[in-house]
Amino acid sequence: DVYFFEGQDPTDGKYPEGTMIFKHIRTIDSTNSEYVGMVKKEKGYSNASNNWEWFVLNADGTIKSDVEGPIRGATIYDGYCNGCHVSAATDMVFSK
Repeated sequence: DVYFFEGQDPTDGKYPEGTMIFKHIRTIDSTNSEYVGMVKKEKGYSNASNNWEWFVLNADGTIKSDVEGPIRGATIYDGYCNGCHVSAATDMVFSK
């Protein structure tokens, strides 16, 4: 399930500042449920992520943490979030 806040669409191939996109992830046996998301930040936030901030939320909406602290930022899982999303055709977004 992918959610675009207020159904946001790109303009000229880029999403505007403030765009929020969430994806609900569940394990096959439904024992774990979390949301991964991205928010388009202001220009200059991070060239590496095309100004997207990545994050992971628990099912209750709180920021998920691991041994390094809250899972959020422009370069978290650099080889994962940025590494995969850089191949998306539209502004690092695979859907829409």
